[in-house]
Amino acid sequence: MALKKVDIHSLRLAEELEYSIRVKDAINRLENDMSFFKLRQDHLDENYYSLISSSIEVTDHYEVEFILNNVKRNLDLDLSIRVMLFQSSIFNVMCMPRYESRDDMLLIFVSQHFFNNLTNDEQTGIIGHEIAHYVFGYLEIPVHEILTHSFSLHEVEGLKIDLIRFSQLSEISADIVGLAANNFNHKAYASAILKHSTGLFDTTHTKFNISMLIDQTRKQYQALANDHLFVGEKSTHPLTPLRVEIINAIVECQITRHFGVDLDDAKHQKVLLEFNDMVFSKVLAIYPEMNTEHIIGHEVLTRMALAVAMSDGYIDEKEIISLGKVLQDSSKSTYINLAKEFKDLDDPDATLAKMKKLIVESIDVSKKNHHTQQILVPIIRCLLVVAASNGVIEKSELDCIFEYAKNFDFTRRDIVIILRTHNLF
Repeated sequence: MALKKVDIHSLRLAEELEYSIRVKDAINRLENDMSFFKLRQDHLDENYYSLISSSIEVTDHYEVEFILNNVKRNLDLDLSIRVMLFQSSIFNVMCMPRYESRDDMLLIFVSQHFFNNLTNDEQTGIIGHEIAHYVFGYLEIPVHEILTHSFSLHEVEGLKIDLIRFSQLSEISADIVGLAANNFNHKAYASAILKHSTGLFDTTHTKFNISMLIDQTRKQYQALANDHLFVGEKSTHPLTPLRVEIINAIVECQITRHFGVDLDDAKHQKVLLEFNDMVFSKVLAIYPEMNTEHIIGHEVLTRMALAVAMSDGYIDEKEIISLGKVLQDSSKSTYINLAKEFKDLDDPDATLAKMKKLIVESIDVSKKNHHTQQILVPIIRCLLVVAASNGVIEKSELDCIFEYAKNFDFTRRDIVIILRTHNLF
């Protein structure tokens, strides 16, 4: 019977890997728009020489050797790593690969806070996090350069949204590897996250009670997850309460008890499925639009998107493609086919009648399927993306969305809150 080991690669979220593939496929289509690749390489070289010239190498210090040996042993990895210490006004840790001769080498730069603020177990987790960025190939994706670059290519319309979602999930995958690196000491890893995000010192934590702070942060996660109008900030890093919640919940999964163990194929799949389902359910509570397969109301979304698009009397070409940013291929093709059917609308009365018909059908589907506000808020966010696709959201488009949403106890103010808290791209 073939056996599979639960190793570092088992800790990589399946959804993050899917986004990684989508992002890399889109990047590979940028052969006509390669200037940002040169900008990235220039930026990396400039950043490297700037950092290296103001850093002190501490790789061979016995404290650092102890940390690196623990990380490599716990993750079962053999890597060439150099650790560089530099001064910064904020807590900062970063890594970059260098290629010297034929050997790959990972450079990890840490600010003074790494040694001033963190315990050994916390430091071990942070180093493990940085190693994950290298092992999983995150450093090969020019995140900053793509997000700040203006593309002319039509086929990468949704790349920036996919890239942000990938970045958020990749940070969570790296957190999980960091947790394994410190032998699943979840309290220490959560403490490291909180120290990094708040700037608290270890002496402060002695008075502040770190366990109580972790509990309060998890309660904050629950409050945000239960607030259906809340939308997580569209940053490349996930919210701190979400990260702390996942780290503390993961230790209840079988994957932590079987890490480093050889399992038969069926058991291996079961362990990974439980792990991925648990983590992604936590993610979706904060970022419900992360994966539209989890948006139950696809049938509603395709109809209402058309209704919103035609609410100003015609369907703009940008509106036809905009839903591709938020839909999987199956629903996207359904939407485009419907859009083509309604595209040539010359009669205003006929257009209004068709729009109202789509709204009524959407209401009926939602009522039949007992859609809750938790399900409908992500749908409304997607509809706002469609409405904003031509650069401005018209009153007629908001009225159209409200005509549907009011049947499920949404007020106009709720729609405005969703609009204002959602960063449209």
